[in-house]
Amino acid sequence: MSVYINRIALLGRVTSQPKESGKAVTFTVVTNAYRKDSPESKATQFSEFHFITCYHPLNGYALKSVNKGDMLLLDGRLHYYTSPGASFPRASIIPDSLQIAIPKSEKAKENKEVEDSKPDIPF
Repeated sequence: MSVYINRIALLGRVTSQPKESGKAVTFTVVTNAYRKDSPESKATQFSEFHFITCYHPLNGYALKSVNKGDMLLLDGRLHYYTSPGASFPRASIIPDSLQIAIPKSEKAKENKEVEDSKPDIPF
């Protein structure tokens, strides 16, 4: 017997407020990575946007607790589907677990602490 695993783990920021869509709640998360185009080139950062679809029991939690700007840690599986009239399949991540790693409000506090720790320069 063969075993195949479909697991996704993401740590990223929510880019859209979660929306209810039938029995599901959907939103997007952005992650970033670095890539070198050649061995001699400097690594450049690029962003990837991931479509997240939460079903029961996470849909209620996502709708009430997740906000645009929150940093999320989620663990789930990759799912492909083709919408009517679409010419190619779309990928969605269906989380099994979802945690708010850093709420948006704490991100604002962190940024303020960094600004407050900078010395006052009189010019």
